Amino acid sequence: MEKHRKPDYFYIDNYDRWTIRTLKELEAKEAAEMQDVDDPIKRFAIEVVRGADSMAYRNTAISRARNRQETIREWIMTDEHKDRLIEKHPVPKGVTCDLCGKAMRFNTHFFDVQSIPLLFVFECPANHGPRKAIYPNGQEHVFPKPTCKKCGYEVARESHNQNNILYTTTTCSMCGTVEKDELDLNFEPEEEFMITEEDRQKYCLSFFKERTFMEDLEAINNFVIRFDEDQKDKELKEHYEIDKIERLTIPALETRLQKAIENEGFIKLGFDRPEMKTWTVVPFNLQDPTDRNDKKSIKTITSCIKQTIFTTNWRLVGSIDYRLGFLTGKLKAYEREEDLIKLAIEIKGNVG
Repeated sequence: MEKHRKPDYFYIDNYDRWTIRTLKELEAKEAAEMQDVDDPIKRFAIEVVRGADSMAYRNTAISRARNRQETIREWIMTDEHKDRLIEKHPVPKGVTCDLCGKAMRFNTHFFDVQSIPLLFVFECPANHGPRKAIYPNGQEHVFPKPTCKKCGYEVARESHNQNNILYTTTTCSMCGTVEKDELDLNFEPEEEFMITEEDRQKYCLSFFKERTFMEDLEAINNFVIRFDEDQKDKELKEHYEIDKIERLTIPALETRLQKAIENEGFIKLGFDRPEMKTWTVVPFNLQDPTDRNDKKSIKTITSCIKQTIFTTNWRLVGSIDYRLGFLTGKLKAYEREEDLIKLAIEIKGNVG
């Protein structure tokens, strides 16, 4: 039995063939529209309108180029899935015609009909209709009967072939609606044209990295927004003198605090392991060997630390705890630009 999965070039050529045909038609149409337009302003206006039209030549070309690889991959996966279904499920046997009782012969497969992965289609050798659709387990699938589009009642259909044109009349016995359709069976598929590598390069491969007119506008708009934001940040930094904030490392912070606390009579400053998440938080501890009570000790060291680190990017987190002359607390580092601006505003406000 013939495999559904074809060589890769089959899918590539099918995709590229449609792309080339479509783009050549659009290219010719748009060239004809521009042929008698000499005014540069009018030509630009036409280009702008085309830029917003998803069906225009350039936008179609870019869309086809971007979807090329994924679409081809999906086609290949679909055909490979069909082959796996066929390999897994052999053709059912014992299917007979309801009119003559003869064994019906397998004709083709139906895939994904009403969410059914696979159906086997059989036809009578004596051309008795209708054909039968059979599940892999041998049971017959019964298609729902057609209903009226207006009232939903079951309809009757009559068909006849004249000059290889199939005429179908659908009649609703409930509301009397009659619909007539024609299907020309003389249709011959268009002959596939040969793909030249020049056409493939021009229409299929040269638009992968291109941007549409609307994407260019969006990029310009985003650039302007970013420029405005960067300019605003620059002005804020310059105005509040953000560069004057001392950005201390943890060792430098410890050294500075060590000198400050010793001047206030505290001893044995130590830093624990930093907590590094969104912010860097450093737990610390120290001792007060003086005869100060807990409230006075906390007030003194809090004031000392705040004054010492005020012009830096560090701040005291929460309150300091005291127990039996042993004090603990946490220090937090600010590194993000927006946070440093807030610190700069605070510093300038107090200094001013």
